Amino acid sequence: MSDNAKAPGAEAPGTGSQTGTKVGAVYYLDSAPQEEWKKDLADIRSAGMDHVIIGDMLSLSEALREDKEYFLHALDLCQSNGLNAFLEVFHAGLMTEQLPFHSLPDELISRRFPAYRISMPRYRDEKGQDGFYYYVTMYGEVLPFFNLLSPTFREQWLLPYLGEVIAHYSSHPALAGYQFSEVLMSPEVVGYSAEDASELRTWLKEKHGTLDRLNSVREEKADSWEEVEPPVLVGRWNPAWNDWNEFRRHQLIQWATQTADFIRAKDPDPSHLLVLKDTRGHLTSHDPLGGYTRQMVKPFDAFIIDSYFEPRQLPTDDAAIQARSDIEMAKDLAPGKEVGWWAWTGFKTHRPYAELGEPAFPDPQDIIRVADAALSAGASRLVYYVFRRPLFPGDVYPVKQAFYYHREELAAIAKFNRQITSRTR
Repeated sequence: MSDNAKAPGAEAPGTGSQTGTKVGAVYYLDSAPQEEWKKDLADIRSAGMDHVIIGDMLSLSEALREDKEYFLHALDLCQSNGLNAFLEVFHAGLMTEQLPFHSLPDELISRRFPAYRISMPRYRDEKGQDGFYYYVTMYGEVLPFFNLLSPTFREQWLLPYLGEVIAHYSSHPALAGYQFSEVLMSPEVVGYSAEDASELRTWLKEKHGTLDRLNSVREEKADSWEEVEPPVLVGRWNPAWNDWNEFRRHQLIQWATQTADFIRAKDPDPSHLLVLKDTRGHLTSHDPLGGYTRQMVKPFDAFIIDSYFEPRQLPTDDAAIQARSDIEMAKDLAPGKEVGWWAWTGFKTHRPYAELGEPAFPDPQDIIRVADAALSAGASRLVYYVFRRPLFPGDVYPVKQAFYYHREELAAIAKFNRQITSRTR
């Protein structure tokens, strides 16, 4: 298909169902062989959805950057099926070298990139002397996690990576935008590296002015600025801990503003949306994550809340009340912006719950009732997670736990999708 041609029935990129509720599904490319993508995407479209969030559970960052044709093929198929596509360019839980690539099933590795491994840039000094590309816990453990809030990390890796992704895909007609997921996922956000400490001291100097003023409001006194360290007693609400939370929120706002400004400078197309997605637990948490603020959400176009509920623990009626509350909080954090609800749709796990302790995913009618509550509270986007469930360590391909394997459930959801999109047009 021509780069500039629009698929029959497709909306303009980034617009979705502009006159009604946008409905989509998460589609991890490595959850299915490439030869099955076309039918999967056609089924998603037939089920009344207008967009997909495309990701890759293996080597998310490396694949987007280094395997351009793999993702362009997926975007071509989205275009031919009239689907808009958001690229999940960042997921805090995946972008780390800690994921056990070596333990994933052979069936998955053989279908994907054998030469790849989960990777982020290594910190410069294996002993952790530089403090740029590593994460230090409050207990002094050095882990090879990225440090999202590090200005050096952003300048030397994150922004160049995003620049390459934009160069690869921004001109594709199916592209609708870029999604950042689980930005506040612990432990990646809260860092105690040398650079974190240095950034904190700079911020404290701007806030308090002099060391004497800082000491006057703190229990712990310091003889020099070099003695001022990030506090490590989680939950100890004293001036030092309050400063630490305020400082992290300052860092998060810096990250959001710098990242959004960079993307818009490289991709000025206003129809390409910047989407921020996170779990409900991070909405108001200030310990130890810092929590979301309006200033952090402001640079983005849409804010999506992941409100997974397990019927065995949270009855559907209570989950509906929770969903309405979540959307109200999201609207307060993102005034005037698009707010969405992320619906978990595992359906009938293929192994007994008691055997592996797996979550009891909600049935379609549960999902519909709770999704309807979220929509009635003002959600304008509904995203189903996930069309096919990706594989995790210990899984055997294929995992029969998603839309793909439960056509009756998919049909019920499809009927609901058509109802909500027609009533809001």
